[in-house]
Amino acid sequence: MDMRVLFVYRLETPRPAFRYARPLVRIYAQRGFMTPVMLRQLWSLIETTQATLLVNLDDATLVQWLLKQLKTNSALNGKEADLLDEYIQSRLCLIRDLAEQRLAPELL
Repeated sequence: MDMRVLFVYRLETPRPAFRYARPLVRIYAQRGFMTPVMLRQLWSLIETTQATLLVNLDDATLVQWLLKQLKTNSALNGKEADLLDEYIQSRLCLIRDLAEQRLAPELL
């Protein structure tokens, strides 16, 4: 059989439906990945939060405040909260830099 014909046949063959399909968001969280929805919610919160608050809070307080805000807006399980905690801690410098950049025009 020609490989081109075999390849076309495989592309046209329908894929079987998953018997026990779970939401993709939960699968990502269970495997330790940040979901696109979680990332979008976090960065949206950071952009809408007052820059002075982001700059003035110490690291631990800022992480806890952001997590608290995200928990009130969406139902997070323990694994998702841990993922967000680690992600926020790894991005604190970026969060503060963005906040300071938003404050810069006000200082001029």
